[in-house]
Amino acid sequence: MKQENVLHTWRTSELRYLVCPDGPEVAEEIRRVVPAHRLDYDAAQGVWRIRGLLWLSLKHALLEELRLGPVREYDSRADYMREVHGQTLPDESVARDACETLFLMPEAPRAVMEAAYRALAKTYHPDRSGDARQMMAINRARATILAVEAS
Repeated sequence: MKQENVLHTWRTSELRYLVCPDGPEVAEEIRRVVPAHRLDYDAAQGVWRIRGLLWLSLKHALLEELRLGPVREYDSRADYMREVHGQTLPDESVARDACETLFLMPEAPRAVMEAAYRALAKTYHPDRSGDARQMMAINRARATILAVEAS
């Protein structure tokens, strides 16, 4: 499991993810450094999501002001889950294929994924004279994306 004062982080194209020790002083420091419109917290996963180029100033504040550290940077969430929690996520190429099946960008929000799924289901559902094989592929793609999101 994660050590008490270690900051775990990884980055996608638009977001920096941060897993850090719980506590009001940590949350207060993050909110002090990062503007509210560039920050949100996913309580279910215990992850802060930061938009923009604020990581270096936040890193400095957390390390210097609160004496947290060390910082462990990972290439992806899958690497973080594997190293810290001993869990593996579905292969990234499988997730990419699922996104392609639903005609989505990999970083598409869940609401967009659900809308794409519904639109394709209306077209390919067998009850509407659609292709049953295509509908099965659409269902598998949705399940894969939800599995990656949930873990």
